[in-house]
Amino acid sequence: MEELAEQGFVCEERRGNRTYYKLRFRRAGKQIVRYVGGADRAAIVEAELAMLQTDTKVMRELNAKVKFANKLIREAKQAIEPVLKANGFVFHGLAIRLPRRRKKGVTTNSNS
Repeated sequence: MEELAEQGFVCEERRGNRTYYKLRFRRAGKQIVRYVGGADRAAIVEAELAMLQTDTKVMRELNAKVKFANKLIREAKQAIEPVLKANGFVFHGLAIRLPRRRKKGVTTNSNS
């Protein structure tokens, strides 16, 4: 059942004038095939499979949208950064800030 919650599908195979339905999924990298029966049983299995895989599908869609949003943020930051630098601002994560001003005569020594 764990494998089916992540992936798997019902496929239709025709042999001559007969149609067979099979459940296909992977377990430890190997494809497992189980005969389902006729169209009525296949419809029931597909409905159960859809309910079982709902959480996985929602998480995949959410992850894809988060990835796309992060890409848009990255592109926006790259487009805005030259304008910010020209005006003395910098990005601190997603926030736009003025960098701290160093006091005159104070130097930082990274060797000590």
